[in-house]
Amino acid sequence: VPAAIDFTPCWPSRNGKHFWNIIEDPCLVKKTFSENYIDHYAKVYRKTYSRNPFLESSREDSVPALFKTPFIKDVTELYCKTVDIDLMLQADRKPEYAYLSVFNMGVWEPVAWSRVVGNDEVSFKKMGMKCVYLPVFYNGKEEVSGGYPFIATTTKTIHKLIPDRQRPIKVRLTRKYPVNPMAYGLNNALKNLKIERSDFYDFRKTEAFRIGRIENDFLQEIVLTSSKKYRYWKITSDMIKEKPQIAEIYFYDQNNNLISSLVESVIGSDKSEAVKIFDNKPLTFSVIESPIILDMDKLPNVSKIKIMPRNDDNYIVPGNLYELLYRDRDGWVSLGTKISNDYFLNYDNVPSGALYWLKNHTRGIEERIFTIENGKQIFW
Repeated sequence: VPAAIDFTPCWPSRNGKHFWNIIEDPCLVKKTFSENYIDHYAKVYRKTYSRNPFLESSREDSVPALFKTPFIKDVTELYCKTVDIDLMLQADRKPEYAYLSVFNMGVWEPVAWSRVVGNDEVSFKKMGMKCVYLPVFYNGKEEVSGGYPFIATTTKTIHKLIPDRQRPIKVRLTRKYPVNPMAYGLNNALKNLKIERSDFYDFRKTEAFRIGRIENDFLQEIVLTSSKKYRYWKITSDMIKEKPQIAEIYFYDQNNNLISSLVESVIGSDKSEAVKIFDNKPLTFSVIESPIILDMDKLPNVSKIKIMPRNDDNYIVPGNLYELLYRDRDGWVSLGTKISNDYFLNYDNVPSGALYWLKNHTRGIEERIFTIENGKQIFW
């Protein structure tokens, strides 16, 4: 069986890298054995036994480990549409080689190389489109920026991300990492969630609530129209399939204050599951398969309910410390740190047209670069 290993050293729109198998058989329709069915790559390489062109530097400049071997071959064009990129490198001295890097886990990882010719001219062949790249080179062991980051567009042009300080903008940030496609299904399953309240433990007379409209957000809200106090509350699902997966449910009193100690109010159900939706830990969750019943006799009356489905905890979290940065020619520039007091962050006087990065200094490791288009975050 003629087989090989292909890999992408960095995803262009999320963190990490990936390896998979390929079979070179003309009779096969499906030649790639990988769970990643996408057409979006920066670079794809194939491991080979034969030698391919590779870097043999005559200087003391560092060479990225990826390019120290001749046993990889560029096969990007087999997986996605590509473009050749020609640049003028911005360098104080002419380096021997230059690289295009992709942002990954907080650093720029080189994914392609080119020999520098003429007056600091570089040409990178078969680069994936819809990607943000940063040209870099090495001065000894130091990695040096060779210009501003840019987008390789689907029109086979490059769009440089140059901060414009003369035209600052106001931005509202809601996330630090792109939404996982699975989140849309988790949000949609909330339509099967039912919350009931009654004065009777057997719920023979009940008032039921559902989420009226599922918003494309991580936090859904139910506002109660009646101010009458009820003793018993029931959280359940009336569907066999698409059971809601709930991370948190927040109950608020008439003064809009969060009601605490809900775990102690759970009766007649498995508390080990119920505690997951009242523990204020967004990464724990419970699948609502059996009713969760609360006795709220000694707790305040409820005015509204907020429901958080299972999620990745990459939205803006109240109480966390954040820092917004933008990319200048030579590195990242901080726009200051803020402790969030809501599920969004506002920043004023942000240079427009730049590449941005929102860091959470409190918790989490998943962060991606983004641009601002029509007031919205576009992640790369």
